[in-house]
Amino acid sequence: MNPEHPERGPLVAGEALTLDEMLTAYTLNAARLIGRDAEIGSLTTGKAADFILLDRAFASTTSADEVRHTLPERVFFAGHEVTPTTP
Repeated sequence: MNPEHPERGPLVAGEALTLDEMLTAYTLNAARLIGRDAEIGSLTTGKAADFILLDRAFASTTSADEVRHTLPERVFFAGHEVTPTTP
């Protein structure tokens, strides 16, 4: 979807992805693509614990605009919180 024209749908509606499909594409499937899915890509015992907590929960009804305006609340790297603090 084009963020400058959210009223326009996907170019080819039959190729649109669900939110779950898109999240999997950016996480586990990306790790598989580079051959590192045994180390990264999902929250599983023994894998690197790099993740963020968002300011909202997603559901199948979450709009692309809501996803676009989502912000991280907490950031974790190697299992430790590294969220920047504000003065």
